[in-house]
Amino acid sequence: MKHLFILISILLLSFPVIGQSKETCYVSVEGSKEFNLNLFSQISKSLISQYFKPIKNIPPGGIRSDSCVYEITVTKEGDTTFVVFSGEDLNSYGDSKLYGSDGFQQSLLKSLYRSLEDKRKKICEDYGELLKKCGSVVVQDIPKKVTIPKVEPKVVEIPKKVQEPVVQKIEKVSTNGMFVIVGRNGTVLNSENGIEWTRIDSNLNENFTDIIYGNKKFVGIGNRGVVMTSVDSYNWDRIDLGPEYWLMGITFKNDLYYTVGNNGFIAKSKDGFDWEYINSGITNELWDITYGNGMFIIVGRDGTIINSTDGEKWDQVDSNVKIVLHGIDYGNKKFVIVGEEGTILSSSDGIKWTKNYSNTHAKFTDIIFAENQFITVGNAIYTSTNGKSWKRRRDASRFLTGITYGNGLFIVTDLDGSVFTSKDGVLWKHGLTGSKSHLEKVTNSFNN
Repeated sequence: MKHLFILISILLLSFPVIGQSKETCYVSVEGSKEFNLNLFSQISKSLISQYFKPIKNIPPGGIRSDSCVYEITVTKEGDTTFVVFSGEDLNSYGDSKLYGSDGFQQSLLKSLYRSLEDKRKKICEDYGELLKKCGSVVVQDIPKKVTIPKVEPKVVEIPKKVQEPVVQKIEKVSTNGMFVIVGRNGTVLNSENGIEWTRIDSNLNENFTDIIYGNKKFVGIGNRGVVMTSVDSYNWDRIDLGPEYWLMGITFKNDLYYTVGNNGFIAKSKDGFDWEYINSGITNELWDITYGNGMFIIVGRDGTIINSTDGEKWDQVDSNVKIVLHGIDYGNKKFVIVGEEGTILSSSDGIKWTKNYSNTHAKFTDIIFAENQFITVGNAIYTSTNGKSWKRRRDASRFLTGITYGNGLFIVTDLDGSVFTSKDGVLWKHGLTGSKSHLEKVTNSFNN
């Protein structure tokens, strides 16, 4: 009897109490020395716990590498404070003209407002005065189906080159191909084999969000309208579209680069330097763009899907979901979209969409079709041959963010500066890049 009592006591101590969260999440705030990061961490803890979930500051002794962490980056551009917020089920940004802690608080509230649709009313009730009665962050409601008239493209007034290449000229140039990763705080990594990585100093503090290769050139995009181009992945030129543009996704099709971002932003370019604005007709944040079967499709916040046959006139279609759609690709005569809450949508025509079940509520961040299979990433790596039935291939201790395929190799990036590689999409190996930065997306020049 005594032994039974001891056994029960051990079991009670080993498992969480009913109703208690199984996992403790933490918040990490990064920024320059001009900010009071300790104060900002306390503000973040309070607001995130109030509107999203209980969260703690990282203790002095540190945390495990596989811990749940929400990352906040705060920067200053002129008189504007910018906050970028990322983590599982939360990925947004905010800005403010206020000073100090007030500017940070307003920026963080805007970020939370954008991500937490079900808490918007409560946020406005509590902080309506600080958010100017929420007028500065309210997302316009869009009808379920709308046809947007064609408008003449408008040239974005930007110089061809803002400055000389931002990195020192390096003579080493790969002739076979290159993998390139971009990430937070101007991170750029390249590799010829996907195993050994070199960090390239971009001299930037902006967060890169995506990168593509096309027309013998890499083009990366990021926050505050930053565009970076390179023909060899070592030497980069910078173009600024303007701090009001937050670029999210990019593709290269029909000899043109297309990029999308906040407030329904779409722009195209022949060379990565000169960009023309395209009117999408909507104000939702746009996250990714692809092309297939004679059609462009863009996805974004609140289940937004818009399509176009010419890249100029855009039609919105009903997705029947109201969450953020993060990625899209085309293959096997089918479009497949992935997003938050384990959402996977598929369509053969880009108009009628079917919701598929992934058996997870995790956020999917990217998707690719290669070697006759779709692969998506988030809390793990999943594969599918038809976009409907999915197999979980590899778990990850940190959140996965991007995927590419080139030279017979799949490469997946994560939040902790690591990569996973695979030749078949089934068996995966973990590797280190030498960077501890939050990595966002990866591309390659082998397939072009």
